Amino acid sequence: MLSYFIAFYSVQLCVGVFLLYGKKREVKKECSNSKKTTLLVPFKNEKDRILPLLNSINNSIIKHKGANLESNFQFVFIDDHSMDGTAQFIIENLDVSFQVLKLNDTSGKKAAIKKGVEYAKFERLLTLDADVRFSDNYLFEVSKIECKNLTILPVEMYGTTILQKLFSVEFWFLQRLTFGLAGFGKYVLCNGANLLFTKKTFNATLEIRKDVNIPSGDDMFLLKAVKDLKLDVRAVNNNSLIVQTPAELTFKKLLNQRVRWVSKTKDMSSVVVGVLVLVSNLIFLVSIYLIALGNFLYVVPILIKVLSEWISINSKSKLVVVLLHQMYYPFYLIGLILKMIFSRTVTWK
Repeated sequence: MLSYFIAFYSVQLCVGVFLLYGKKREVKKECSNSKKTTLLVPFKNEKDRILPLLNSINNSIIKHKGANLESNFQFVFIDDHSMDGTAQFIIENLDVSFQVLKLNDTSGKKAAIKKGVEYAKFERLLTLDADVRFSDNYLFEVSKIECKNLTILPVEMYGTTILQKLFSVEFWFLQRLTFGLAGFGKYVLCNGANLLFTKKTFNATLEIRKDVNIPSGDDMFLLKAVKDLKLDVRAVNNNSLIVQTPAELTFKKLLNQRVRWVSKTKDMSSVVVGVLVLVSNLIFLVSIYLIALGNFLYVVPILIKVLSEWISINSKSKLVVVLLHQMYYPFYLIGLILKMIFSRTVTWK
C-alpha cells in the first residue's frame, strides 16, 4: 500500500511541476496604443466592502494623470436592488466620472452584467467584483492588453487571519491551474472578478447560452460559450494585472462561496478532478492513521504531497500555511459535501 500512496503523490508532484512550467509559457501581447475600455462593476449591498475598489480607481487615475487614463475608461456600476446605500457611497467616494445603473424588472448578477454591456459605449469590456482592489498601474496595464474575444486575467485572494490564509490556499491552486493549463492552450477556468472581453463576443454568446436561470457562473458559462463558438481565448498573468479579493472570514461563508463555485462547473472533467482531490485527502488521512500506529515510512508520501501542493499553489507562499492546510482540508471537504447535499439555494453574491 505504501508504494501505491507514493506513486499517487508522485504523479501529483509531476502535475504541480507541469502547471508551474505551463504558467511560465504565457506570453503577454500589448497593443501599440491604449485601448478604450468600459469597466463594469455589478454590486448588491456592498457598502462595507467597495471602498478598496473606489480607492484603487482614484489612485490609478491620479498616478497616470499625464497619460489621460480617465478618458480611456468608462466606469459603470450596476445596482442589483441594493438596500444599504451602496450607490450613494460610490457617489461620495469616487472622484472620476461614472454612471450607476439600476436593475428594475430583473435581478441577479447576470442581469446586471447584461445591462452594463448594453449601456457600454466602448467595445472592450472589463468586469470586476465590487470587493476587489488593485495596484496603481493596473488600469494603465489593462488598457494596453490586446483582446480579440476574451482574455483571462489573474485574481489573488488575501487575508490577515490564519483562517483567511487557509481559505486562500485552494484559491491559489485554482489560479495556478488556470494559468498553468493556459500555457498549453487549455482554457478551463476564469474568474469574473477580473475578466476582459468584447461586446461583440458577449452578444454572440447570448444566442447559445442556456444558463439564464442559474444564478451563479456568469464567468464560466461565458468562457464555455466562447469556446463553443470557437472564438479566441487568451490568458495574461503578471503582477501588474492582479486584482485582489478578500478571503471569507468564517467557515460558513466559505462553504457558501464554494458551493456557488461548484455550481458553475458540473461537467465530467470537474467530477474527475473532484474525485482525485477526495482520494488524495483520504490517502493523507490513512497515512496519518498508519503513522500513529508506528508505520513511520508513511511519512514519505505525506512529504511528497506537501511538496507537490507547495509547488502547485504558489512556491512563494509560507510552507507553514501549506502544512496547516493538510490538516484542515479533509474536514473542509466533508463540510463542503454535506453543504452541497443539503443546500437548496445558490445566490450570486
